[in-house]
Amino acid sequence: MPASKHIIVDCDGVLLDTLPAINDYLLSQNMSISKAEMGGKYPDEYACFKNRAHAIECFKGWEQSSYFEQIPPLSGAIDNINKLKNAGFKISIITAVGTLDTTKERRKANLDNVFGENCFEEILFVDWSENKNTILQKFPPTFFIEDTLYNALNTLQTHHQPVLFKNPQNQHLIKANLDELKNVEIVENWDEIFTLLTQKS
Repeated sequence: MPASKHIIVDCDGVLLDTLPAINDYLLSQNMSISKAEMGGKYPDEYACFKNRAHAIECFKGWEQSSYFEQIPPLSGAIDNINKLKNAGFKISIITAVGTLDTTKERRKANLDNVFGENCFEEILFVDWSENKNTILQKFPPTFFIEDTLYNALNTLQTHHQPVLFKNPQNQHLIKANLDELKNVEIVENWDEIFTLLTQKS
């Protein structure tokens, strides 16, 4: 089990409550999204997209919109991030929103505004479709907290312990892949993340 108190976290869907901001942007662009999709799927699974490339093109438009600038925190994130830092943890972020300088600046400003300046050790940026394992391999064994099932399973190929944040968008995938997830820690909120990390680090 990882002993490091320098943990790594995903950003969208883990730290920030991003889904409503993406939905609002897509609706502003006259994209048709059903209520069932908005509550039970990740945006790149929406039927309004022709393919993955079309979805990424729309997401890049979202990055340059006002909907990207003031995304609120996920419930419990601020309190538990502060508790972890007070317990001696260091926290780095890997976020897959592309590598444009403007995107980096706006994401950092959003995180600084929500969590406070210099809350995180570093914010590492990868492209929308880039494998996060390349960056993960640079860290000593630790916990990586993610909300995407694919990325959590992919992390098993590294020396890190994946923690999958269960939500309405991935719960059907978790249920269908329980055997594959036997070595993945699954949590449902930030209180559970805090308990897991403080007990096992």
